[in-house]
Amino acid sequence: MITIQFETGKAIVLDVLTLEYFDFKGVELHRAVLDNQSMIGSDFSGTNLRGVSFIASNLKCANLSKISMMTSDFSKSNLENANLEGSLAMFNDFVEANLSNANLKDCNVCESNFTRANLCGAILNCKGLDSSKFEGAIYDEFTVWPDNFEPVNLGMILKS
Repeated sequence: MITIQFETGKAIVLDVLTLEYFDFKGVELHRAVLDNQSMIGSDFSGTNLRGVSFIASNLKCANLSKISMMTSDFSKSNLENANLEGSLAMFNDFVEANLSNANLKDCNVCESNFTRANLCGAILNCKGLDSSKFEGAIYDEFTVWPDNFEPVNLGMILKS
């Protein structure tokens, strides 16, 4: 049994031993606290992730596509190879997150914070990049940007 706490004081109990590869479809997670959890390969499609705290969680290969996850905190989380395509990720914290090889195509990241994040190999053909913070974020030659986007102008560092 795993208990998920919420900022509101509410809690839900899931009859599982692990959250890895868990199908969260239909589970209401608005303002849940999922810090320091391993959710490798989990499927969050169709789930409301607004205001969720994922601090220092492992979301490697997770499906976070086409969902609302505004004002969520992914600081220091591992989102390597995660799929965020088409999601609303506005006002999120991705500070020091590992987004290497993540897919953010058509994602809206307006006003998000990617300070010191790892963006190597990520697909960042998304909306809101110009209004987001990227100071000290690293990227490489495989990172995909929108046409005419200059990452260096936002304080990012090209990994050699």
